[in-house]
Amino acid sequence: EKKEYEQFTRSQWSALTFVLLTSDETLEVFDLKKYLKSEKVLLGMLPVVRVSKSALLSWCELSEESCHGLTSSVLKNASSNLTDLDLSHNDLLDSGVEQLAEGLKSRHCKLEALILSGCQVTEKGCDFLASALKSNKASNLKKLDLSYNHPGENGMRVLNDVAADSHWKLETIRFDHNGPHRLKPGLKKYGADLKFDTNTASKRLVLLENDRKVRTTKVEERVAQPTTEERFKRTQVFCDKGLKCLCYWEVEWKGHVGVAVAYEDVGRKWDSSSGFGCNEKSWSLLCSKTGGTAIHGKEKHKLTIKPSQKIAVFLDWEGGTLSFYNVISEELNLIHTFRAKFTGELFPSFWFQKGSVSLCDI
Repeated sequence: EKKEYEQFTRSQWSALTFVLLTSDETLEVFDLKKYLKSEKVLLGMLPVVRVSKSALLSWCELSEESCHGLTSSVLKNASSNLTDLDLSHNDLLDSGVEQLAEGLKSRHCKLEALILSGCQVTEKGCDFLASALKSNKASNLKKLDLSYNHPGENGMRVLNDVAADSHWKLETIRFDHNGPHRLKPGLKKYGADLKFDTNTASKRLVLLENDRKVRTTKVEERVAQPTTEERFKRTQVFCDKGLKCLCYWEVEWKGHVGVAVAYEDVGRKWDSSSGFGCNEKSWSLLCSKTGGTAIHGKEKHKLTIKPSQKIAVFLDWEGGTLSFYNVISEELNLIHTFRAKFTGELFPSFWFQKGSVSLCDI
């Protein structure tokens, strides 16, 4: 059981490492999340990483220290079997990449794939990688993923030049979803720039503050709005962007509301099956002063933790997760995760019984 590992002492981790190393089973893949997302645990299990062909270390809260350990104990080690290293979505920074680049210079390095997506890498980090690859003509690296970083034009150019040179084996470099906002720490690097969509907003809602706030209205406050196929009859509204990647947003709410995502073709009618979360095309977290409920289709899950007045949402579209967090003093506390195989763009969405929602600056 994974929970058992949380109580492990240093000697127990050493014993587990010994057992894995002396096992008759071939260690093809080392997945740190199978044990515990911890830098200390990784550093203690580097001998296991060294004999594995693939190391899955994404989303494990690792730092430059892990890069130093991997370089000295694995990448520069002649007995290492490691060919695939996934360090994505850890805040390694350019200083961590500099450590890894030292490993890539080694003639003992067998890496064929290096995944550094979402690691806060800039042009400087790209220079470290390009220099390392140029200095090692025996490099085996074929795939380099630098998505969700900020390499800049120069950073992309120096690495593309390496890939274009037939002296090296580098075949594939990814720079998807890049930009300066990717240098923000933690999940904020995946921040989505959102507004409420006036064309979908129910006539019972009013949009304020440059379409960054929405609230319910009294009858006498309502302004005539054109009736369109896009507009919700229920007290609901979409945001203006459909999402199909890693995305993060924060909202502040009051009253009784639903914080949701939905496919574009979700129902627009007044019937209950068109409510966010009440069908197979949407996922919703209902929030009120009495507590919270997660809803999708026919499934309802009463939360054991009350939603805070500020909620964060993180969508991992490809990974099939939608997570909700309480935001208290800038700290994130997970309150619920939906798991699904998403098939189309998801729109941040909101339902109201009564109250308001404001999109927060990230």
